[in-house]
Amino acid sequence: MAAPKKSGGAAEAETSVDLVNRDPNSINSHIRSNFDEVLGEQPHAHSIDCLWSNSYKCYNCGFACLYKTLTVLTGLCLGLYWGCQFAFLTYCHVWCMTPMLKFQTIDLNLVKRFNLLILDTCCGPLCETLGLVCSRIKVQNVQK
Repeated sequence: MAAPKKSGGAAEAETSVDLVNRDPNSINSHIRSNFDEVLGEQPHAHSIDCLWSNSYKCYNCGFACLYKTLTVLTGLCLGLYWGCQFAFLTYCHVWCMTPMLKFQTIDLNLVKRFNLLILDTCCGPLCETLGLVCSRIKVQNVQK
């Protein structure tokens, strides 16, 4: 009999990555850097056709070469760096910030109740009296 397959959870590491769709959540959709999204000529101002088509080729070649060079030089280190940063951020939220927020919520509830009691006792009657006084004011519009 085969052992049941475990599903989900952080313990199960992802073993593959999508090499075709590398931005499945569209987190970098704001980066629009294709040639026709960066350069464009108005209909009344066209350069020579061979210049425009060769500019397209040069742009794409330069873009691809520099991008690939930079990712080869820095990709692994930055991947490790950002993985560590988000691991630390997650750790801080799970083990420090969320428990501290819960602690403060419980602890300050007494202060909140005390302040409400003081406000209801001291300011409540005053506000109620002012409300009654102001409710008796009548406004009339007189047109000439």
